[in-house]
Amino acid sequence: MLKNNSSFDFLSYGKLRSSFAQVGSDTDPYQLTTTYAKTTVNGSFGNTTFPFGNVPAYQIGSTLGNSTLQPEKTSSFEIGTELAFLQSRLSFDFSYYINDSKNQILSIPIPNSTGYSFSVVNAGEIQNKGIELTVSGTPIKTTDVTWNLFGTFTKNNSDVLSLPNGVSQVVIGGFGGMAIVAAKGMPYGEFYAVTNQTDAQGRTIINQATGQPMPTTEAKYLGSYDPKFQTSLGTDLKYKNFTLSVLFDVKHGGVLYSDTKSLVDFVGTGIETGGPRFGQPFPNSVYQNSSGQSVPNTKIPYSVYTYYTSVIPTGMDVIDASYIKMRSASISYTLTRDQLKSLPFGALTIGVFGNNLFLWTPKSNAYVDPEVNSSGAGNEQGLDFAANPSVRNYGINLKVSF
Repeated sequence: MLKNNSSFDFLSYGKLRSSFAQVGSDTDPYQLTTTYAKTTVNGSFGNTTFPFGNVPAYQIGSTLGNSTLQPEKTSSFEIGTELAFLQSRLSFDFSYYINDSKNQILSIPIPNSTGYSFSVVNAGEIQNKGIELTVSGTPIKTTDVTWNLFGTFTKNNSDVLSLPNGVSQVVIGGFGGMAIVAAKGMPYGEFYAVTNQTDAQGRTIINQATGQPMPTTEAKYLGSYDPKFQTSLGTDLKYKNFTLSVLFDVKHGGVLYSDTKSLVDFVGTGIETGGPRFGQPFPNSVYQNSSGQSVPNTKIPYSVYTYYTSVIPTGMDVIDASYIKMRSASISYTLTRDQLKSLPFGALTIGVFGNNLFLWTPKSNAYVDPEVNSSGAGNEQGLDFAANPSVRNYGINLKVSF
């Protein structure tokens, strides 16, 4: 209908798509029954683990199994379009999706009086919905020069719709007093931890007697490991037989826990521990007078050593996980047919490349690549356990065909 319609000559290609799928997801082994494990007896000069010699001994696990456990069920709906304009010089690929996961398999805490600490149950519903957009274009296309631009944009909102009756949140991970939880009505993967007290203007409240920041009386919400959005921008510039390619990645929002920050602060090599270590007030701090009003602290000093070795709460090591990264760059040269006359190749391209060349992070993160994740694949994300730095690599490409 549109093919022979002159009103749509600007449209080179168009497609609408929609899909629905439903899949199940299994759990780890040994969740249907309560299992036993090796017994360890703690002694004054060491531990004894059974079986020991010919003496067998096993102890019942702390997690109560569930013989009626069902697979998780995820229903996915997607609708999208693909459009190309101006003889395919400009194209778009857009998708909107909703993923709803029910019968989440969770280990929920139960009273220790039952003889167990956790119980495996089917409970909870998590919904992910968002958009994905890909744009590509060719602003310049001549005999000698071709310039392509391409980019992506993704945004995902994750919401915990329900949890087991009587449970307001489920801990899915954590470290050193910091917990990553799934809480009803909140984004999935939230960080909760004790942090420094602040006033209405965001200034740190100190103890007037010691000059040290005062910790919060309870764990505070510090953000989710899910970013607000992710995007990328790349370009290919071809001039005659030379091709230059560059790709940037951006992640905005989200937080991570950095044990690297904790360690470098502890040993005094972090950026925050630099400068005068005695006789200075805590930066941007206040104390509260008898009326509860904030008074700027300009005189009461604090011990930097004491703060970073014994006072700083875990929540101060939860930092912004945003970044801009030059993911890759390369330049190559393709030999012409005339140059290959004396060679047994149909085509030959040689080039150099580099990956992870540059990284820009917010001021709060001068410690680690935010893409580092020490806990591997799974629900527990956004953790840096003093991981090795990301690798920047270079190389040479040689592509031949016969």
